[in-house]
Amino acid sequence: MIQLKYNGEFIDLASGQSFEFQRENPLFLIEDLFKEFSTPITIPYSENNAKSLGDKFFFQPIKHQVKLDVELWQEGGFYMLAVLVINKSIASTNSKASSLSGFLLSGLSIVLNKLKDRKVCTMEIGGTITMPFTTINIADGSNGYLQQFYRTRNNNDNYIVAPVRNDGWTEEESKFPYRHFGTLKDVLYYNGIVNNFFSPDAPSDPGQHLRSIFFFASLFPRLKYVLVEIFRESGFILDTTDLDGSGWENIFLYSGKIVELGTIIWDVYIGFQYVPSIKFRLAQFISPEVTCKQMILEHCKRYGWSVIQINETTFKLIALKNYNSWTVKDFTRYCGATIDQDFSMYGRQMAFKTNFPESEEYNTKDSSNTTYVLEPSVISRSQLPTPSAVFDSSKIFCYNDNVYYKIGLDSSNNRVWEKAEDNIYNYEPKDFTESVESEVSTMAVNESQFMLREYYDGILESNYPDLPLTGYFPTCKIGKNKNWGIRNLLFVGLWNVTGGRLGPRSYPLLSCTRNLPDGTDVRTWSNVFSHVKNGIDYGIIPYWFKTWLNATSLQNVEEFKLDLPFHELKQLKWIDKISIQNIEFVIKSIIEPVPYKGFVKAKALRLLLDPSDATPLEKTTFYLTAEWQEPVNAPNEIEPPYSILLTNIVRANPVVKVFANAEKTKSAIVDNLLVTIRIRTLRDNNDGTFTIISMNDYQFLLTGSEKNLATSALDAVNSSVPSIAATSDGKYAQKWRRIGEDYTTYLILLPSTDYVVL
Repeated sequence: MIQLKYNGEFIDLASGQSFEFQRENPLFLIEDLFKEFSTPITIPYSENNAKSLGDKFFFQPIKHQVKLDVELWQEGGFYMLAVLVINKSIASTNSKASSLSGFLLSGLSIVLNKLKDRKVCTMEIGGTITMPFTTINIADGSNGYLQQFYRTRNNNDNYIVAPVRNDGWTEEESKFPYRHFGTLKDVLYYNGIVNNFFSPDAPSDPGQHLRSIFFFASLFPRLKYVLVEIFRESGFILDTTDLDGSGWENIFLYSGKIVELGTIIWDVYIGFQYVPSIKFRLAQFISPEVTCKQMILEHCKRYGWSVIQINETTFKLIALKNYNSWTVKDFTRYCGATIDQDFSMYGRQMAFKTNFPESEEYNTKDSSNTTYVLEPSVISRSQLPTPSAVFDSSKIFCYNDNVYYKIGLDSSNNRVWEKAEDNIYNYEPKDFTESVESEVSTMAVNESQFMLREYYDGILESNYPDLPLTGYFPTCKIGKNKNWGIRNLLFVGLWNVTGGRLGPRSYPLLSCTRNLPDGTDVRTWSNVFSHVKNGIDYGIIPYWFKTWLNATSLQNVEEFKLDLPFHELKQLKWIDKISIQNIEFVIKSIIEPVPYKGFVKAKALRLLLDPSDATPLEKTTFYLTAEWQEPVNAPNEIEPPYSILLTNIVRANPVVKVFANAEKTKSAIVDNLLVTIRIRTLRDNNDGTFTIISMNDYQFLLTGSEKNLATSALDAVNSSVPSIAATSDGKYAQKWRRIGEDYTTYLILLPSTDYVVL
């Protein structure tokens, strides 16, 4: 027997009413799969129903869907909370002919249904906050709004006030006039920098403080706080403990809204009058078109998170990368005799795409059709080799800048390194099978120089010239009052703006990467899909997605019947791993008959526990990598067979590997694949430049899943050197040092129509 309870009273259902509940697991990150819904339910007219729901439901046609919070009971006991969606009515003067029909929503669908069209900016998110003005000394410890904004740099508040460069605010908008001894002048106070609120703790005259002018502030809400508050205001609890220690609490949401802090006054000297107090809601700093549903789902899709229901009032935000810690339940004894298996022809290859706000004009994505050779990456710009014709078709990634550089020409037609594109865009491996598309984007971080007038005891100091200040700021180009979408950044730490006459002044740095501009790594991961340093990727894909994609890469979906006792069904969670004959699965969907008849139909995805198994491919696309393996230190000093003394030699095996997918989770076996590799040796001139000592291309046939080149001779291509053999100890020198000079040998796989270079 099934029952629905509304406002403490049971609703009469049609005689013999039964239906099916279909649930789709929210772990699989596609919005349509977040639904848990039933087949239709019929509610006939009865005096009890008319009393519980109201006569109008049965005697007047409803004009729109009606949603009621109900309880679903089975066999006399509570089963779950649900939302009854009434979407059809038959109204009649004959009460016996009147009825309602609709369906039930459960699980996360309840929350999303409530929040479907609710804009985040209309939520409370902590309510209205009022702050007074106290003093202009932002570090004096008083509780004014200037002091509070300054304290957010400590990363202990629900928002942060950090500088961002927005070139969508034009220069003309950033000027104001003032009269200096009878002469009307313009002061350019903005220069695109929002929140130019820098530390006053800099050298100054004894007993005095020089300060920058601070006309307005833009508050950047903490993502964790926003999500928790959205659920709280909806009547639920969001448990975020599964993400503890991941660094996600350092994500802040960029805002294009400002709060005015005062007005300009001028006479002989220019001054600024701060308002006595300010009032704001943190929700107002969320872009006005963003819904609560988007805020939840779009972040889940970008970071590999999901929201599952724990009990009637609590939902849990989980990271898919933690799947190894999920509970394993052995359901072998409950599994039916027949298993219907569906094997995907190819492994899962994921692409990740970002949709930037339509109002964003800043774009550094290389839109040309030029094919570039991706050279070995460098840590900083100073490590870029001397620009020459050798690199005309090359790109080099710079880790510190998070930028790809290419060869360009200066005003004198000399080759120089110039920005090709910022590394903030999509990740699209060749032949990807699925794509995750998110509305959450980040922002490039650029070195910016700007002018900032300084104040002396609150009065503009006109006796000193304006001096340029330099800092690193997230950059965008969105006009005033334009929608800015969902954009987020990581708080990395404090950095200095330099220049002027005060010396360095610190500010909180929001970034798309995990490092400070000098390369100091502060966070565990970067807020871009891929961010490689010394061969290790610290981006979103390896940190948040890799383990889950490895486990689900086979795409083997199996359908079977589970004869589950009712208590097992009630306790089943989406993050439970199901073991059947020692094979682990995660359930993708369940169809459950109601009233419960002792079984469910389940579709489950087989988890790949050992993704390193080599897999022969039936297709012709292979993914190749070249890397140094097993590095060893050679004897401290080497003479023969070299003609000059070498020291600090590191030798390693140059190994080429073949994979079946771009994520490098499945090895592939090839037969006589022709591979071309470039071996280049660069000398570090220790002055920020490099000299090419040698560069040769070689070809070899590769059979199997990998090849150690130290055991083979290489046939030269377009080179005067006929071949190159392994050194006497079977290893190539990777790095070595001659007196006063450092050398590095690089392995570079060249593109081919027969394989893809990773």
